Formats: sequence, C-alpha cells, structure tokens
Amino acid sequence: MKLKVKAAPKTSSYAESVFGQLDHLIRTRPSTKTLAAEACIMFLNNKTLSWLESKDTQEQQELMKKASKGVKNLRDKKEVLNQIPDDKSVFNFTKTKEGTKSRKNLTVEELITNLKMLVRQSIVRDNLDESDKHVLVGKRVKHRFDTNGEDQLYTGKVISQVPAFPEWFNIVYDEDRAVYTYHHQMMI
Repeated sequence: MKLKVKAAPKTSSYAESVFGQLDHLIRTRPSTKTLAAEACIMFLNNKTLSWLESKDTQEQQELMKKASKGVKNLRDKKEVLNQIPDDKSVFNFTKTKEGTKSRKNLTVEELITNLKMLVRQSIVRDNLDESDKHVLVGKRVKHRFDTNGEDQLYTGKVISQVPAFPEWFNIVYDEDRAVYTYHHQMMI
C-alpha cells in the first residue's frame, strides 16, 4: 500500500491554491471561459513570463510566432469538433430494439458507417495563405495499391491539408471526383 501512495503529494495545498486562483478568476471575471481561466492559471504557475524573458530577443520572437501559428491550429480543431452533423444519430453507440424499450449495441460495421458519414460531412477548406501551405499541397502524386493481388498505380493531386490535422492530406485522383484523405507516412 505504501508503494502505491509514495508518489502522491503529502498535502493538498497545491490543489487548494489552484482552486483558489480559479475561484478568484471566476469572481473577478464571471464571463470568462474555462479554457481562458485554465490558460491564465498555467501561465502564472509555470512562470511562463520569466522563462520567456530569460530567452534572447530572436528566440522570443520565434517562440511567439510558433505560438501564434498554434492558435490557428487550435481554432481549426475547435471548428472541426464543434461541427454538428445533419443526422445526430451518427453519434449513437446503441439503438433501440424493435418493439421494446431496451437498447442493443451497434455492430462494428454500423459504427464504421457512422464514422464515414461524419468524415464526409466535415469541412475541407483550402488554406488561403500561400506561405502556410505544406510543400505537398498542389503537387502530383502516384500511389500504388494492391487490387485483387495486382499492383495498380493511381495518379492524383494533393489539394489540401486536413484542417487541424497537419499530417493528413486530401487527394483527388485522376478520373475520380472523390476526395481521399491520407496520413503523410502512407504517402511515402
């Protein structure tokens, strides 16, 4: 038993301190969002400002630029996560049995179908800022697929990166209007 609790803090003073800071923020700024309050508390407790001031000017600017790009990525992720599908039943893991009130789990195939519906409905936007585009965007690619035991080459064009997921790319193949999404490691 002693081994299990060895890493646990001896007192709860740190947790009480954090909750005190949160209480103060909520009282002084009642309309603040939880994420903003959390960021403020982390900024204070991690001594981020003193750490940033210890860096030289050029490194400070690089860190701030990197953080600014990270905000855009977070906003894109938030936009993707806040999307509401046309059919909200795609979020269900169970369905009602016919003629009864009891529920049964969806099959793996039904869950996969629901996931595919969500992906189809997700927003695919082109990045308007040319400097932020990945080098693969706009390039022609060839993919080799094993079809019925036979290798086939498919040629297409990388049209964009998936918003909020920088390692995923959208590709349109020649003679096919569908948009396919691949992780960049699968494209090597």
